Amino acid sequence: MSNLIIEDNLLRKVRIYKLLKGQQKIHDDYGLWICLGKAGCTSVAHHDPIPRSFEFYNISHMWKGRGWFWTPKEGRNNFNAGYGVMLQPGLTHDYNGYDSYTEDFICFTGPLADRMARSGIITPGIKKIGPLRLLPPIIEMASNPSRDSQIKANIALQNILVKLYFENLHDEKKSSSNDAIENLIQEIISTPSKWWTVSEMAETVNLSINQFIKVFTKQTGLTPKKYIDTLKIKLAAETLHNSSENLAQLAARLGYRDPFHFSKRFKEITGFSPANYRQQGKCPFKTV
Repeated sequence: MSNLIIEDNLLRKVRIYKLLKGQQKIHDDYGLWICLGKAGCTSVAHHDPIPRSFEFYNISHMWKGRGWFWTPKEGRNNFNAGYGVMLQPGLTHDYNGYDSYTEDFICFTGPLADRMARSGIITPGIKKIGPLRLLPPIIEMASNPSRDSQIKANIALQNILVKLYFENLHDEKKSSSNDAIENLIQEIISTPSKWWTVSEMAETVNLSINQFIKVFTKQTGLTPKKYIDTLKIKLAAETLHNSSENLAQLAARLGYRDPFHFSKRFKEITGFSPANYRQQGKCPFKTV
């Protein structure tokens, strides 16, 4: 970003990248200005963050290398080629590569960008962009000062920002669902006497029943009911192996209505009666 004016704020020890002049009437009318864009830039790698701040929005796509992104609040997070960084004005940050960081980047500003930020379409952080280089065609259009080319560049940039918003939103929801399932599993393990219904589990993770069954089965390899059943028997097997707790107490602790029902289910799953399993001392099924 050598074309930008850099001002050192000695009080904050943050390098401020100033916005250049050159905005045209079409940018005022449209509400968006691509003030700088470069393709195929390779940075000299440095590993210690150098705090800086931009007076504009920025999107960087690292298509070659291995990068990191740092903010004072979140610390350093790593990412690989195919990902990139999105920034808002005023954010103290730094990003670079561990060996090299080859990027295409676009700097932009304007009230339309502000509205996209307020609506959540533009948010700072690491973004999945993909292996295809999406920014060079926009950079080329923006380098042509003609009114039509500036409009085309703005439209193309908007489309990319919206596309990335929805793609990353899907990934965030998927990650959130996985975390919710993991939290649910810990809750199930901590309440061994409870017989969870599928609807209770789905409601806990805020998913529909069909969606919950699909996500849970993919993450654990077992349907929710099968997981509950297998978990209880696994806990029973560990207890039989490691303690002398009687069957009536064990059955009650795991939520079975009586020792007979517990023993029957234990043998159906393991092939052993609880008494025989205690003598064998081996778990004949996979741990959940």
